[in-house]
Amino acid sequence: MAEIDFIGPNKKISKELTFDYKEFYHYLRKWFTDRHYADIETRYSEKLGKDGKKVFSTSFILEKRIEELTKLVMEVDLKCEVENVKVNLKNGKSRRAQKGTAEVEIKAYVKRDVEGDWVLDPQK
Repeated sequence: MAEIDFIGPNKKISKELTFDYKEFYHYLRKWFTDRHYADIETRYSEKLGKDGKKVFSTSFILEKRIEELTKLVMEVDLKCEVENVKVNLKNGKSRRAQKGTAEVEIKAYVKRDVEGDWVLDPQK
């Protein structure tokens, strides 16, 4: 059975901004792969909030083997509460974007004995 060592407390980053949700999502996925994490999207939901804003919610589990029996694991929760707006670009064109709050929460830990090879009970 795997042992888990927590690296530190959960980190939460929240920002009020105007952005393109689709680009932000793809940027995060590219960041994971560029750093050699295997990423699993465990949840995705898109709802309409009470105030008419869209609420996007996505969760990922990222894993990277750092030694033969050890993995670095991060659980990432992304929540965005946004409304669609039009943004004027420098070249005079406009495009659709989202304005609102983006929140990312990260929980990181080290998982040891990921293969279950370290058995403490010799009877097993």
